Amino acid sequence: MYNPHDTICAISTPPGESALAVVRLTGADSKSTIEKHIKGNSLKDRQAALCDIIDLDNKVIDEVVVIWYKEPRSYTAEDLVEIICHGGHVISEQILTLLCISGARLAEPGEFTVRAFLNGRLDLTEAEAVNSVIKARSSKSKQYALHNLEGKLKHRLDKISARLIELITVLEAEIDFDDDEVTKLDLAAKQGKIDEISALLSRLISTYDIGRIAEGRAQVAIVGAPNVGKSSIFNRILQTNRAIVTDVPGTTRDYLSEYVNIGGYPVILTDTAGIRKSDQEIEQIGVERSRELVDSSDLCLYVIDASRKIDDRDVVIAEILYNKPFITLINKIDLIDDPSANIGMPLNFDQIVQTSATTGKGIDNLLTTIQRELLKDVNETGDGVLLSQRQLNCSVKAAEQINQAGKANSGAESEEIVVGILREALEQIGQITGKVTSDDILNKIFSEFCIGK
Repeated sequence: MYNPHDTICAISTPPGESALAVVRLTGADSKSTIEKHIKGNSLKDRQAALCDIIDLDNKVIDEVVVIWYKEPRSYTAEDLVEIICHGGHVISEQILTLLCISGARLAEPGEFTVRAFLNGRLDLTEAEAVNSVIKARSSKSKQYALHNLEGKLKHRLDKISARLIELITVLEAEIDFDDDEVTKLDLAAKQGKIDEISALLSRLISTYDIGRIAEGRAQVAIVGAPNVGKSSIFNRILQTNRAIVTDVPGTTRDYLSEYVNIGGYPVILTDTAGIRKSDQEIEQIGVERSRELVDSSDLCLYVIDASRKIDDRDVVIAEILYNKPFITLINKIDLIDDPSANIGMPLNFDQIVQTSATTGKGIDNLLTTIQRELLKDVNETGDGVLLSQRQLNCSVKAAEQINQAGKANSGAESEEIVVGILREALEQIGQITGKVTSDDILNKIFSEFCIGK
């Protein structure tokens, strides 16, 4: 576990050439550490000071801007210094080495945010949101991460916790006091309160889908027989020649995946190998992987060649897609006049889009349809949402405990049993916010952060 008493330092800007770089220093000795090595203006709380930073041989390393944030009004809620120097690799590394020689140590990934969490500056949902903001792949993912950073998820969880604590308090009073000392709730009243908490948790759990999609974990697979234009569709959506396109069936032997922004949401788009029978081992492996991707994807684009009759290969793929969400994509409409009539069978599918990967016709309609299908079962919200699998798992466990509490109450079990179950639910909520957590969980969460944040 991180030592919260050390003074730590890190370069907070990405490596490479840039106009400026930022070196951060936090801890009780951060101000005195930097003051040993600067000449010029003195440091005042939250004021920029233009200084020379001096090495151990009294030589100037760089002219820098230093800002000291006095605790507790800083990101970490402890003394924090930001040194803004010229960019590039050499200067920032020299400053970092100087700070380490002077008693600071290099920060671990996410350790600045760990300090913010341990010092009460952020709860765990807000701390996780910091990483989500940094890693946001689209405006939507940034928007929901910022909502959580603003405390909107914490507010929802606090509301659930408050309802749980209120009910636990009432039930414990019934346990500790006689009937003539407190007014006891009947079974129906207790059940009503349990049902209210259950409804709040259900609405919270339902936000995970929008959070997952906003975070860029939605997968869309392009599937179809060989040479129907899957790779061309893939390239057209990406607006680049990412996949190799030829007239030879079976060109794509493995799948290709890229992120694409669809309606503000980052989506993993995958071009799969054409599904057909083949004697070639490498193509057989590609086909098997295509089948696996169909099972794991949130949505499939089932591509049909408008210039030829539907045959057994198309029917086999349609059977694979049975009971799975997909959009039927009639491609190559630039080659014929009436695509629906030409393919030779009635299309009793809910979603049909006609496109030409060559001309780009229908692609905008396709993107709109993909967005609509991905979001049809979720509601966009201005509230906090569950953004991580950890948050979802704790919420689901809490909901299961609430369900058990409801069964125990309706079965006229003792208040002690119901209270015990409700406390377990409260503990799960506490794990999401960090009120109840372990070092192992913290290490895992913050190890995914970049150094210097």
